[in-house]
Amino acid sequence: MKYTMSQVTQLTGIQAHTLRVWERRYDFIKAKRKESKFRYYTEEQLKILLKTSILLQNGFRISTIANLELDEINWEVEAVFNQSTEIESDKIQALVLAMLNFDEALFNRIFDQTVESIGVLEGFTKVFYPFLNLLGGMWVYNKANPAHEHFISNLIRQKLIALTDILASPKDNAQTIVMFLLEGDDHELALLLAYYLAKQAGWKVIYLGIRVPAADLEPILIQTKAETLFTTFTILNPAEQAKLTEFAQRNGNISILISGSKTVVESIPDYSSMKYLPSPYDFISFLEKN
Repeated sequence: MKYTMSQVTQLTGIQAHTLRVWERRYDFIKAKRKESKFRYYTEEQLKILLKTSILLQNGFRISTIANLELDEINWEVEAVFNQSTEIESDKIQALVLAMLNFDEALFNRIFDQTVESIGVLEGFTKVFYPFLNLLGGMWVYNKANPAHEHFISNLIRQKLIALTDILASPKDNAQTIVMFLLEGDDHELALLLAYYLAKQAGWKVIYLGIRVPAADLEPILIQTKAETLFTTFTILNPAEQAKLTEFAQRNGNISILISGSKTVVESIPDYSSMKYLPSPYDFISFLEKN
């Protein structure tokens, strides 16, 4: 893969001017050039710059890093990880490294350290969501191997499911919430986080998962007697979203909670018949009040 200077800057936090200065002064990570003189970096160079950024944030000077062999850089980065770094940008860059190297052990270490130090919710809002948003631009511009996306997304998915499984079971009289994604939507991580938060708050969760037709919801609610639905909108799906809106208008006694992209939500006619929750904190507030 080839990465532009702006993409490298976005992923590493190292400014373009700084990269040029390092190249001139230390002969460090020289950008490649196409025939058009367009500058780019290889995936291996990106990995070194990610490690460099982590070391800089942990007290190293570029003059020192530039004189290190790659094995020495790797050793110093490993030492930082062993100290359980509390710097959020360090964790994000480490996750990028884990993804690029298909390094499950590094991912597990960073995920576990993050959850242990700041908890699941803070971990997602401060580390994992920013990481996924950072990668979003790479997918849009085809600057990432789809296999990388599947690898890292599935690891996060597995962790969330495991964390949810060990929570206490709800009481018999617990309120029930039905969670689902509409047909055509496979972006499950936000839904899984909501599942964790609801179960943690003592709610009984009926988790339907992805690709649920809106027409299937009514019989499910009749059978389960649930009075709350939760879904997330990450993509435009006018037909299914319109059916959900119609369902909400017919069933005013049911609380239909929606989260996800504000742009997508606001494009849905009459979405005000449902309750939009902009963040996980708004969802927690709803759970605690009901």
